[in-house]
Order: sequence, then structure tokens, then C-alpha cells
Amino acid sequence: MREGGSGGRGSIGVFLGQRRDAWFGYISPAMITEELLSAFRSTLYLVDLPATRVQLQVDEPSEPLRLWLHSQQHFCAALLTAHNPSGQQRDAAANHAAQRRLHEMLRERSLDFHTGCNVDPRQRWPVEDSVLVADLSLPQAHRLAVHFGQLGFLWCDAAAVPRLHLAASD
Repeated sequence: MREGGSGGRGSIGVFLGQRRDAWFGYISPAMITEELLSAFRSTLYLVDLPATRVQLQVDEPSEPLRLWLHSQQHFCAALLTAHNPSGQQRDAAANHAAQRRLHEMLRERSLDFHTGCNVDPRQRWPVEDSVLVADLSLPQAHRLAVHFGQLGFLWCDAAAVPRLHLAASD
């Protein structure tokens, strides 16, 4: 489902500086365990693009994503969530409210995004809502992930190979 629009790609850093509801928790590299890295890598990241649902995985090329990026003249994309900050499971209401704030922030900036979900095939984590944001630079995606207390996020260029980026150390 397309949520945003094209254009209005102002600095997300300036935009985040204007927000008063930012996540101010400190994210330490020690929070990122081998178990957590394994969970990021094994997760199935599903995104609802206009014509199809695309399944993304860390370090795996995605031809459907590449074709979509090219057809829409996007140069990159980031996959983000606001669920479970600092890798700590929160209740559904808190996650929903945080995800709604992420959507609002993206809409305010007129950023093009599509909804999706992150699915742990081992079912050790609940399904998390996510967004694929077109044309969000790597530094902007990093700032947004940190803003929402995330330990990591996916980012790809036009080659459409999603890479895991750690918010605590990038």
C-alpha cells in the first residue's frame, strides 16, 4: 500500500531536530548480540509494492525490488520499523503507536513509502510492521532508525541488495 508521495525530500536530520517525541535511549554496541544479528539475518521482510508483495532478505538480491526501483526512478530504499525499540519486546499498543508516529513523520516529509511486515520464521519474535521508504539516503535512514530506538535497519541502493546496518555502530 502506497502511503506517501514523491518529492519534498528535505533533510530528515533537520526534521528530526524539530521533533519533541524522539527516542532518547542510548544504543550501545553491546546490545547487539550474535543472537540478535542472527534474528535480523533470518527475518523475512515483506513489502507490499503496488503490483506485488516482495520478500526481502539480508544480503540477498531482489529482482522485483530492483525492477520497481528502476521503474519508479528511485535510487535507493530503506526498510524501517518503530516496533520494539532497543530490541526489547513491547506490547502491541505501544508498537502500534510508535509505528503510527513513524508513518506520520514520513507523510509530513512527503516521503514515498510502502507498508510491510517483518516475519521471524522461527517465531521467536512477533510480526513487526515496517515501511520501505524510497530515496532515503543511508545517513537519513540511520538517523531515523536511531530516532525510533532501533538497533538496525535495511538499506539498499538501486542494485536492490538489502544490507543490514546497525544503528549503534554505523
